[in-house]
Amino acid sequence: MNCDTNDSIEESCVHYAVKEKDSVDIRVPIHDNTRCAIFDLEASPPIYPYCENFEDQTNCCDDERLGGECEVNSIKTNISTSMICRGLPQLCDDNAENNCVNTSSECRVHKHRLCDGHEDCTDGSDETHESCSSMSSQRRCVRRFGLPGVKSRIPFAWVMDSEVDCLDELDEKEAGNWYDCSDESLNKYDSEEECDSADDGGKSVICDGKCDLDRCDDETPCNGFTYGLQCRDSLYQTTFLPPDMICDKHADCVNADEVICDVNDYPSLQSCPHYRTNEIVPIHDFTRCFHFEMGKTNKKLRYCANFMDQTNCTDLEKVGGECEVNGHQTNISIYMICKDNPQLCDNNEENDCRDTSTDCKVHKHRLCDGVADCPDASDETHEDCRSMTIKQECVRRFGKNESLALPHSWIMDNITDCKDGMDEVREKWKGCFDSSPGQLSDSSLICNDQCDTPQCEDESDCNCQFYGLRCQNYCNREIYLPPHMICDGTAQCANNEDESECDVKNVSSCVHYRVKEEQGLDKTVVIQDKTRCGIFNLDADPPFYPYCVDFSDQTNCLDSSRVGGYCEIDDVTSTVSNLMVCAGNGQLCDDNMENNCQNSSENCFIHKHRFCDGVADCADRSDETHKDCLSMTEDQKCVRKFGIQGMNTTLPHSWIGDEEHDCLDGMNEEDEIWSDCRESFSDATYNATLKCNNICDSKNCEDESYCNDIGYGMWCKNRCNMRVYLPVHKICDGSSECSDGADEANCEVTNTTQASCVHYQLRERNNETKIVPIDDRNARCAIFNLKAKSSVFPVCANFMDQTNCSDITRVGGNCQVQGFLTSISTTMICGGNQQLCDDNSENNCVNVTQNCRVHKHRLCDEVEDCEDGGDETHQDCKTTAANIVCVRRFGAPGKRSTIPSSWVRDDESDCVDNSDEIAEMSPLCGKDDQNDAITEASQQSSCREAFICPEDKTKQVNLDLFCDAKESCSGKENEVCQISREFLAKNTVVEETQDFVKNLCNDASNVTCQNRDFNYFNVSVFGVPNTILKLENNLVDCSNKFGEHYVYRSCMGLCENATCPLTKKVLAHDACPNQYSDRVFTIAENSKLTFVTKSGDRFHNDYFQCDNGRCLNYSQVCDLVNDCGDMSDELNCTNHFICEEDKCVEGDCEKGKKRKDKMRLISINQKCDNFYDCLDLSDECNTECTRNIIQNGSSLSPFCWIIGIFSVILNLATLVILPGALTKCRNENVFFSKILVMLISVGDFLMGIYLVMLSVYDNIVYKKTFCQNQGGWYTGSECKALGIISTVGSQLSLFSMTALSMFRLCKVLMNSLPLPISRRTIMKCMGCTLLVTVLSVAIAVIPLLPFQVLEDYFVQGIYYDPNYKVFVGLNSKQKHVSILKEFYADSKNLTTNTGWKEIGNLVDGMFSSDHGTIPRKNVHFYGNDGLCMFKYIVRSDDARGGRDESRLQLRADPVVWAILIINLVCFVLILISAIVITYKTRRSSSQAGQKKNKAARKRNRSLELRILAIVVTDFLCWVPFIIICFLHNKGHLDSTKWYQALALVVLPLNSLINPLIYDRTITQFCKKRVNTFTASLGSGNAKENGPASPKSGGPGIQMRAQSN
Repeated sequence: MNCDTNDSIEESCVHYAVKEKDSVDIRVPIHDNTRCAIFDLEASPPIYPYCENFEDQTNCCDDERLGGECEVNSIKTNISTSMICRGLPQLCDDNAENNCVNTSSECRVHKHRLCDGHEDCTDGSDETHESCSSMSSQRRCVRRFGLPGVKSRIPFAWVMDSEVDCLDELDEKEAGNWYDCSDESLNKYDSEEECDSADDGGKSVICDGKCDLDRCDDETPCNGFTYGLQCRDSLYQTTFLPPDMICDKHADCVNADEVICDVNDYPSLQSCPHYRTNEIVPIHDFTRCFHFEMGKTNKKLRYCANFMDQTNCTDLEKVGGECEVNGHQTNISIYMICKDNPQLCDNNEENDCRDTSTDCKVHKHRLCDGVADCPDASDETHEDCRSMTIKQECVRRFGKNESLALPHSWIMDNITDCKDGMDEVREKWKGCFDSSPGQLSDSSLICNDQCDTPQCEDESDCNCQFYGLRCQNYCNREIYLPPHMICDGTAQCANNEDESECDVKNVSSCVHYRVKEEQGLDKTVVIQDKTRCGIFNLDADPPFYPYCVDFSDQTNCLDSSRVGGYCEIDDVTSTVSNLMVCAGNGQLCDDNMENNCQNSSENCFIHKHRFCDGVADCADRSDETHKDCLSMTEDQKCVRKFGIQGMNTTLPHSWIGDEEHDCLDGMNEEDEIWSDCRESFSDATYNATLKCNNICDSKNCEDESYCNDIGYGMWCKNRCNMRVYLPVHKICDGSSECSDGADEANCEVTNTTQASCVHYQLRERNNETKIVPIDDRNARCAIFNLKAKSSVFPVCANFMDQTNCSDITRVGGNCQVQGFLTSISTTMICGGNQQLCDDNSENNCVNVTQNCRVHKHRLCDEVEDCEDGGDETHQDCKTTAANIVCVRRFGAPGKRSTIPSSWVRDDESDCVDNSDEIAEMSPLCGKDDQNDAITEASQQSSCREAFICPEDKTKQVNLDLFCDAKESCSGKENEVCQISREFLAKNTVVEETQDFVKNLCNDASNVTCQNRDFNYFNVSVFGVPNTILKLENNLVDCSNKFGEHYVYRSCMGLCENATCPLTKKVLAHDACPNQYSDRVFTIAENSKLTFVTKSGDRFHNDYFQCDNGRCLNYSQVCDLVNDCGDMSDELNCTNHFICEEDKCVEGDCEKGKKRKDKMRLISINQKCDNFYDCLDLSDECNTECTRNIIQNGSSLSPFCWIIGIFSVILNLATLVILPGALTKCRNENVFFSKILVMLISVGDFLMGIYLVMLSVYDNIVYKKTFCQNQGGWYTGSECKALGIISTVGSQLSLFSMTALSMFRLCKVLMNSLPLPISRRTIMKCMGCTLLVTVLSVAIAVIPLLPFQVLEDYFVQGIYYDPNYKVFVGLNSKQKHVSILKEFYADSKNLTTNTGWKEIGNLVDGMFSSDHGTIPRKNVHFYGNDGLCMFKYIVRSDDARGGRDESRLQLRADPVVWAILIINLVCFVLILISAIVITYKTRRSSSQAGQKKNKAARKRNRSLELRILAIVVTDFLCWVPFIIICFLHNKGHLDSTKWYQALALVVLPLNSLINPLIYDRTITQFCKKRVNTFTASLGSGNAKENGPASPKSGGPGIQMRAQSN
């Protein structure tokens, strides 16, 4: 026998036995004598089949071996009995051979061997199976896997179930095929013979909605739904029971119809009283909506007495409509419509029917629907059909399931006819019921540029120009649409004319105003002629809109009467409608000229160009008597841009050379005409609305020259006889600008001069000290601006002209100036100018936002000074002192308001009457007589939140003084702060030996110590011996020395870089008042009276005197505690660091004035130690140390940029090119590979996006400010988004690479021919893509889900409001537990397993809660590190650690371990696949004799190199990273210093390389471009050098190039 496969053999397979024994794939032909042979794999030894894939078990020649028929590889064939129900690998495409049933514990048969009249099971259980309870009557078929060639009835459950059971597929065709005339005598026919002779064999009566059989079983099953029961009667004959015979207390079937009637067995089903028995029974689906009335016998077949079985129909063909039944929306059957049955719908809607003729009655909703339900079509000619809606359609509740027009009589009739209720929504039918605007009785109101009708129709047809549109609406009424209702997306014209010309083409367009205003959408529409310069009024109620958001419809008016002026719009000269002039509707002209308007009088506001034109526009003629009209040109005239159209008029001199083009021809700005006097003209280039706003809006501040009847500066005529304005600083400046010299007159200081000062401008510009009087010409408090390009100066160099303001509106506040109480101007407030008030209180200002800085006294005054209202939501506004209402010193003049509680008794006078500092008016808030922070809880209503003393809940500590190292809560405050702030333990007292020697040598090792006398000032005090110190004689670092240790060493000169803090040689006898009541007086230096105190048997005088006179022991000096109260015991020490926020007074930081009474100190060793101790984080965010997102920015940031950008470019190119390549795929292998390569590119593209965005945030957004703002980063959505992107990207890429490797491995092992692309291929690709994507997204998103159990596991820590001082920076759960255990005495059960919610409640309990809980933000899973990546490595400075490094355990949680193991398994699978593929390729090549084939060897070599590149790059990127993570998380290695390099360079490297090695699309694309470029160069050279000779190899080279 020939066993070699060749082209003449059609079928072949891999030999099973050879494969099983020798693991060799030998393909052999399938001969007839090998087909369908019996095999037994469980025998010993096993009897094998012929083919590994069992294809020898198809096309059986022996009928006895036939097990069934199915499609195998899309070809219909038979398969052997050996494959049926054996649990072997799938052979049929649909796996139908394994569709088997366990009929009993001992018998398993195929589904098609059930109920076939042949007992296959010894116990006959295959013939008593539940499926056999309902069988077809007479219709039979040959089952696919039944007895060969035997026809048998089939269970009704198999009919129309989407599974083919019959060979002729009859079971999946019309349900009617399973009835015939011999079933039962059909009522439609008088005899069986008549039925048989009918053309349809009785099928026409099947599922026709009428009962033709006695039990109506011709109406089931229909449309895939079964009604009633098929069961076996007492004679074991199959019978049908209609619903009324089910649960009727009469058992018609064996164990079927009466065992399903107990409502307790079906609690989820609705119930009703039975029609026959009135017993409550459950309503099953097969009893619902059945035809309950016989056609001929009129026999009632219904199930429920109350018709509830006729609701909730699942068969849409049986649904007659929808309504509320017993208050619930449901559908009801067609058998309830217009049948005069008892009411079922709550409002009896099902019986709202019409007698359209004597012989026809239909439901109202079947009228006028385009379908004749009556034989005479009278339902379509009913009177309701005479007037129908146009375009407005809906689905009727009891009509067809399609949108139809409605009769007008149904609209707004209080009866809902549409399913969506639109027929009763008035907004839908506005055009049908709104009254007509009618005609105006006064014709003079037509075309008067004002809307006098609701839709402004009176302005629609003016001067041969029509505005808006007239059309017929959907109610057949003629309507008028103003411009803003055209192109608004809502068609109101029946012919859609209002929406037909709206698409933007190469014409003018804009964003539609009404759509933007009402829907918030930017809809771009064409500006049509009928929409230009239409009337609008935004102040109307409701507002009447323009057409365009940017008002561009108000340009290029076609009606000259609507033109208000001319200007440049987008550098093009255009007309502007009169509605835009002085209307304040926003800027339209490039120079905003249309809004250059002024109040000529109280009741007249007109455009600048209507002044002084000889035409009185104001009733009082104030526009012609304006001050600008005092000096006019004589011969020079022009047409003004916004004046009377075409009218030439002269111009005010003040308009000349003011850089505003007032003339259409621009002549007022031409140098040739006005060069002689240009510099002399007034510079009033300000908008009239800006006048007297206390801001210089013009060059010389002319807009502020006359306000509230007070003049500033002076007016005079210059040398050109032009009236000019001189600001205050140009008066008495030594340069006369008035022709009469008035500006330099009376500039000498005399005996009668009341006030004088040094002239500001002369001193600043000429360094000249000229004293000038402060008189009426330069009235006090004139506005100035030192920061403008052309500065407007004050009069006085010392700003004294800004005091005693004459105009109350210019008063900014009151303070002491040179010892006298006076007012100062608003210009001095928060201006950053020289100090004027003695206490500099005018600069006590607050930066509310980046763009808003206001004085402290403007906060919380119920007046919004900042645009965003931030001054009224400032933190000081949380609580107010309700009992103090006063005028603030620098608040709104005369305004009385409450003040924040934090201002009360704060040693700063905020009220004019000083009531905020009066004890009787302001009870103490957080301070007692010793200034300690204790507050009674009863007073807390007028105080800010405070720390609650745990031992005595009635006592609280003010937050300003909390954690100040001064105990206020019987020891608990300092203990809590010690733990929360992680203060270093301090030893401040030196132990003294029995022989009175202070031993400082205990903390030195291996150093020789000696005794030395301590007398820093070398002063002898009678009766007091020198202090003896035992210490080493070498310099030591005193940064960690405190109290006596610091004092003695520094004053002995034994400290590195430290000075002695002692300053007073001898204390006077009366020093240290109210201290040392046991003092003893003695003599110092034999001349000075001093005192000493006795301790034990010795007298001593080791005191430190503070600057405020208080005295301390040496142990309290340089101990980081403000024991003096004025900080003098600490400022001269070098062992501390002052937090940045405590270094200076707000608004005076540049002067370095320290807040000595409020400074908080930390040890200098706590600076730059990676733990935050300052509330502003300045101990870790300063010039010496800081923190960026990318720590080693100079070295890692370029890599991050490069890898990120190139990853985005290469992978984006792959994603753009590959979809085109997919269309060229011809087999399943290539298609599947391309899909997975695209998935890899998607993941790598996301990694590139992550790197680029991380670099943007690090180098552009934060720059050097990340350290201070890191809390917002760690808790913010940006970091969270980057974490998701990076995790999804890396996992998606890795999983896709693994799937691709496994797919290729399977194909190599199967050694089968590539299959063509089919629907199955696409479904497999979609399934694989979905699986990989879902896994990647799940890994990234699950740690962020807002579930309490997940938050307890994944939340890293919490950031708190720094004002609460207990928690600084990122606070871990361990830190919370330590603090809370110290605070709560009964917290034994508190552990790190306690949930964050419970911890949060306990933290809230540490503080008063009068104003809400403590502000806090969770640090999400990705927020523990600036990189926002999956937390593979716990950093050495992790929040879970502390200053004590032993508290940090480098351990990963189980989730991290799981992901690391998954990733390692993925790499192992990739490696195994690569090895097997390489081995199989080489072996296949060797067997095929390709060793001598160079091309084949080259291809194999190329494939091996690609596989090697894949393995090596995956190894370098993942394996070292995974190994390091394992070692780190096991505690064997601290890889923190490598973390960022691994995360930003090593791990993403695959994203850069994968596009080049996984698919040759990019490389081939580049190679093709290079070859094209090379070929073009070669063709150019060929033209220059002539044809190549044969010897040169020219033609040969060309031929090879083409072949390649």
